[in-house]
Amino acid sequence: MRISGWNILFFVVSSAMALVSWSLYSICNDPDNELANYHEWSVLQSTGSRYQGQLVEPIVLVKAADDEGYDLVGVLSSGGKSRVWIMANPRIRPFVKTMPPDGKVRITHQDFDAIRSATKLNKETEQFLANSIQD
Repeated sequence: MRISGWNILFFVVSSAMALVSWSLYSICNDPDNELANYHEWSVLQSTGSRYQGQLVEPIVLVKAADDEGYDLVGVLSSGGKSRVWIMANPRIRPFVKTMPPDGKVRITHQDFDAIRSATKLNKETEQFLANSIQD
């Protein structure tokens, strides 16, 4: 049986594509991936810009803020003069992301229950919100 040049070329190209696909998959699913982390921060930042100055509602929920299904929760800051955006379900470390990054929030038990019933929180974000409860 004779192997043609086309068969060898097909094998090399297929192998290269499989290697690249596997590498990209591994990189994107790594919780320490800095490149994917930039995307999560950009989702927070763009949502914050879109809702800037809208302080009427104490809590704003943005479901699937991008094509990847990130849910965001906007709560009033401790001083009530700005909004702090919290990513409900980040996949990349740190697992609590707020915009601004040092944003301080104060919520009630009712707010906490409403947020938990409206979206799925990862355990770190849920703990962050639980620690922000002040009645």
